[in-house]
Amino acid sequence: REPLAPPPPFSRPFWVMSRSLLVPGWGQLYNRSWVKALGVAAAEGLLAVEIARDTRELDRLQGVLDAARRNRDADAELAAVTAYNGRLDARTNRSWWLGIVIGYAMLDAYVDAHFRGFAAEFGAARDGGGAVEPQARLRWSF
Repeated sequence: REPLAPPPPFSRPFWVMSRSLLVPGWGQLYNRSWVKALGVAAAEGLLAVEIARDTRELDRLQGVLDAARRNRDADAELAAVTAYNGRLDARTNRSWWLGIVIGYAMLDAYVDAHFRGFAAEFGAARDGGGAVEPQARLRWSF
């Protein structure tokens, strides 16, 4: 038997994981996980768009807050501070979720790359007497 050749350098799990960090869903696409790639890319894209909207709104609210302070309008300042803090909390939460989704994508791509050449089958086998025996098979292929 011939020894198995090592995988090409950029198909190693670390590099597949790195793809997911660079481009949303790329690691999943490389591992042929089409649905996960679509889900990860959609989630990362949606969160990034919402974070950008939050940032623009925070800039606008900062202008409102500055104007209220210049005019010495305490009620307008309180309303602007409340709105600003609510939007800042939303952006912070979305940023955490984006980090979680990116972390999941990287971990998923890494694990799937490790098991890329394996196929597992679980089922039951019947012996001659009709009894069912649980079994598991593992197959490795290139």
